[in-house]
Amino acid sequence: MGNFIFDNLLIIGPAIVALISCFLLLQNIRKYQQELQSLTHKKQVEAETESEAELESEILEHQLESNTETDTPSPSSNTVYGAALFLSVLLLTLAGISAQSRVSIAQVGVEELETSNQELRDKIQVFEEEQTKLVTEINDYKQSQKTPLERLKIEDMIDGRMQVAFGWVPSSAILSLEVVTPSGETINEASANGSKGGHFTQDPMNGTQTIMWSDKRTPKGKHRIIIRHVSGGAAQLGIKIGMNNTIQEYEDVLTSSDGVLELNIEVP
Repeated sequence: MGNFIFDNLLIIGPAIVALISCFLLLQNIRKYQQELQSLTHKKQVEAETESEAELESEILEHQLESNTETDTPSPSSNTVYGAALFLSVLLLTLAGISAQSRVSIAQVGVEELETSNQELRDKIQVFEEEQTKLVTEINDYKQSQKTPLERLKIEDMIDGRMQVAFGWVPSSAILSLEVVTPSGETINEASANGSKGGHFTQDPMNGTQTIMWSDKRTPKGKHRIIIRHVSGGAAQLGIKIGMNNTIQEYEDVLTSSDGVLELNIEVP
């Protein structure tokens, strides 16, 4: 309530002071007019005994003096006008300072709010990153608990097409998959695309490799599936072979001394 009254006073105060100044000025003008009328009447009485020329001269001189007095306010009037002007300027200055202070306070509030919002966004981003990292670690842990066969994903192959999926643990061991077709063509990581439609792919994150005929019929005859132990310690491996709506599964342990594991698959 106090701030409301103060703000209204700052707005109405200069107007009140201006009205007071105008009132004082009108009072002085009215006073000078009365004095001029009184003096004129006096001169008219004296003119009955004086010459017309002297009367006109005196009236002219008096008019000149009156004009000079009207143009030059008395010291007391100057004091009133100066005080009124000073008060008006002071009130306007206080009003400007008050408005500027409110704007400054509002700006500070907005800046503090933006800073708080930015800090909150940063915390949310950090939380989301930690959450994503935690989910990844959980998935990695679940994946590490799966056997090589459980990691393998294989499709139901039809129309004479074949898919060979291979995986192993631990990841510190390095193994490789290859298939030798009846014509003697080898499909592996170095020769990923066979001339008869076989394709080699791998998923390093899951430690799996796949050779599949997805768009063409697998060549008929005996196919040699070869698992090579390249480096590292003993590895537990799993193999899934899908063909003609059937899936065959194999599990074994391969060491560096064993070197190679070979399976023969006949494609009718």
